[in-house]
Amino acid sequence: MDHVAGVQKIHRDPTPRVGGIAIAVGMLAAFWASDGELRDLLFWIILAGVPALGFGLLEDVTKRVSVRSRLLATIASGLIFTSVSGYYVTESGLPFLDPLLAIPVFAILINGM
Repeated sequence: MDHVAGVQKIHRDPTPRVGGIAIAVGMLAAFWASDGELRDLLFWIILAGVPALGFGLLEDVTKRVSVRSRLLATIASGLIFTSVSGYYVTESGLPFLDPLLAIPVFAILINGM
């Protein structure tokens, strides 16, 4: 259980940790229940999510993983996904950002974050 006191605490009552496991199980169930393009996409999402899930679980269990490490793992997951799947956001509707998103290298970096 996670307690209510401390940095980055938003819960009013003690809250169970390891919620990432439920998300991972749901993604695996969706993967096994799907086929075709959706199954391929879910494969890449699950594969790319491994760093974020791993560091999140490590933090849930040990409470000794820094915010920076978890952030970098999450960014790595985003970069892995955009790199291996070819999916990334190409427009945002923001005039200052859309010209950068039109350049694949920048779009992948921005999407990874």
